[in-house]
Amino acid sequence: MYINYNMDQLILPMDLETMIPENHVSRTIHQQVEEIPEVTIQNWQTAEGRPSYHPKMMLKVILYEYSQGVTSGRKIAAMTQENIPMMWLAGQQAPSYRTINRARISPHFDTLLKNMFISFHTFALKQQLISGEKIYVDGTKIEANANKYSFVWRKSSERFHASLQEKIGTLYEDMKRQVALDMEKDEKEDFSIVQLEQLDQVLSETIEAIDTSLCEADSVEQKALKQEKRMWTKQQKQLQRDYLPRLQKYQTHFQQFGDRNSFSKTDRDATFMRMKEDHMRNGQLKAGYNVQIATENQFTLHCAIFQRPTDTRCFLPFLSSYEKQIGGLPDYIVADAGYGGEENYKYLLEETDSLPIMPYTMYRKEQKRSYKKDLMHRDHWEYRAADDFFICPNQRKVHFQRYAYRTDRYGYVRDFKVYECEDCSDCPLRAACTTAKSGKNRKIYYNPVWEELKNRARRSLTSEITSAIYRQRKIDVEPVFGHVKALLGFTRFRLRGLPKVATEANLYFMANNMRKLARLACPKKKKYVSKI
Repeated sequence: MYINYNMDQLILPMDLETMIPENHVSRTIHQQVEEIPEVTIQNWQTAEGRPSYHPKMMLKVILYEYSQGVTSGRKIAAMTQENIPMMWLAGQQAPSYRTINRARISPHFDTLLKNMFISFHTFALKQQLISGEKIYVDGTKIEANANKYSFVWRKSSERFHASLQEKIGTLYEDMKRQVALDMEKDEKEDFSIVQLEQLDQVLSETIEAIDTSLCEADSVEQKALKQEKRMWTKQQKQLQRDYLPRLQKYQTHFQQFGDRNSFSKTDRDATFMRMKEDHMRNGQLKAGYNVQIATENQFTLHCAIFQRPTDTRCFLPFLSSYEKQIGGLPDYIVADAGYGGEENYKYLLEETDSLPIMPYTMYRKEQKRSYKKDLMHRDHWEYRAADDFFICPNQRKVHFQRYAYRTDRYGYVRDFKVYECEDCSDCPLRAACTTAKSGKNRKIYYNPVWEELKNRARRSLTSEITSAIYRQRKIDVEPVFGHVKALLGFTRFRLRGLPKVATEANLYFMANNMRKLARLACPKKKKYVSKI
């Protein structure tokens, strides 16, 4: 016997919602998107033109497909007619793939997604999924949708630009000797595009004047005038076809660089940086973005995209964007040693009420036995605060000499106290103590602010409460990147440009939040233990 099978008979119920499991991720997405205030989309409505699809419906559809690892616009459009959860979320509407792709890159969609992060944060607090007292910050580099050989380097552009300026300067000096120039040029300044256009105008006038003289000159003078005309015509062609386009190109490059050292011609917002996924094992730089997230209980509360390769320089702008979106910073901010810089510590302790729980670069090395036995390191020397000097392992005094400061290439200033040993000439420990040339003594650059910040970091990492919070970092923020990369396939961006890339990253991390929220709603299965 077989179960009755009839494709021509109408089967009840016809409501698609009844065919979706109770704790399905599509239901979670529907509930969370509906939590977004309607005020967010009221200003987008217009009374003209064809009615558009509802923004919340488009967000539900796209978010669900990202939670399933599907990112193609054509596949999403096909799923709205084939997949039951998708048909239910779309209200059995079928937007085309062009509509879906346009929706993903629109500014309104990005604003709606950011408001969803805010409403999700409020929901998680109410449901006690997060405490709101701490966030775990970490970052990863994701490859951009760009050719890996489409690089433009700042140093190369500066070198070629300087060579071009020399060639233009040579042309300028030749014209200055032979042609009357009204243009004033400072030797220290580079030639601008306007000045090159002025030189081009002068060359055109010079060539026209030679043409006029040719009509009145005899055969001997015409030969010399034609030779002079050929010379200035050649210079003008080189100016128009080579110098001017190259100068415009280099100026565009410098505007594109900003504070970066490189960018990609395919995706000009992408920066070349070192990736963990190095299949060739040659340390090749690839165009990508630095993705920073803040999590608690493995829920992504905020995501931001940066063009800076190092996490240290992304930390402060990331916290600023988190504070702007959420409305404030939590009590504890937990991060790894990649964020432990003087500027970051100082900002959190002086400008905010948050306590940083993050080690500095040398913290792990200081715990090793080899470091503790290294008597040549300044940290192990005796310090006499009353007279402000150190005592080296050879029992000689290292006196204070002067104050100094160092400014890094990003403009941050560090203050130092410089100490120098009284005499290192006949010291038996000199070879192990210093690499200074013979006749010079060992010098120490001591940063009092940095040393105090390191002491505070040690206390926060050894305290019972804060050390317990820091131990949770690896099992809180690290798995989020693993889930998004391995389960959702977020290993490379599909879109180009910083705004579009930011929207794509937010989609992935919010989709991961919905998957986790749906799993928590599922009832736990009982484990049956066999009795022997």
